[in-house]
Amino acid sequence: MRAGIRSTALGLGIAVAVLLAWRWWPPVEGPEPPPESVAPDVSDRAPEPGQASDVTAPSPVDAEAHQAAGRAEPGSAPSGEGEAIRAADGREVGRLWRASGPATLVATWGTADEVAGPSIRAWLAALRRTRDYHLVAVRAETEAGLAEALEAAQAQLDAAVLASALVASGDRAWAAVRAAASDRRWLALALIGPTAPEDALSEAASGLDGRQVFVAAGQDDSAAEAVLALLRPLPLLRAERRGEPRRGLALLQAEPRLQSDLLGWLFAVTPRR
Repeated sequence: MRAGIRSTALGLGIAVAVLLAWRWWPPVEGPEPPPESVAPDVSDRAPEPGQASDVTAPSPVDAEAHQAAGRAEPGSAPSGEGEAIRAADGREVGRLWRASGPATLVATWGTADEVAGPSIRAWLAALRRTRDYHLVAVRAETEAGLAEALEAAQAQLDAAVLASALVASGDRAWAAVRAAASDRRWLALALIGPTAPEDALSEAASGLDGRQVFVAAGQDDSAAEAVLALLRPLPLLRAERRGEPRRGLALLQAEPRLQSDLLGWLFAVTPRR
């Protein structure tokens, strides 16, 4: 009888031990399923025909909001010959390509060959890839002609001009400095491969205090260095030197990084609606 009792107690002890092991021992995990066996997220699937979708469609891009946030919103590339800009006596003093709405007017003043050749088209297209500017290629030869071109362009654009920026190259540069210094409508002035006459005086630039000025020139361009020496007192002057000395718009074509710096500067200093 004692043997039976001992046998029963042993059996109970084994049962209790098995129960405790099952209760407290961590379960053995099997291998991870292969990636292809994981069920796909059905929320990313297109709905079946006739089935409503829970996925919200993206909102259309708000161009004005992007401009206000400082993002680049390009315009269409300038096409055709543009509109003739004529002085009061009927002389053509430039060509105009309008933006789609109110915008900054960017006027480019270079040699006759530049503003009539392929270099001006490449430059205007680069401007429009950054923002939808009003574009003017000034064909005048003198400061008076430049002023006439601005007057006529603004009259044609009426109230659509937010501000005006002037880009001048080569031997037009110092005349552009004098013109901008005497006309507060020029918010910003950029000079590309500039030259100045030997009798140029720094006092001619004193009227540019408070205006943004950018000078782009080749590394060893002594003529541009002479212009920079005259402009250095200006508090908002920025100078970029890269590549070989070249005159005018040819410098931007030869130095894409310099052109990119100038486009970024124009974008930053001109208003966005």
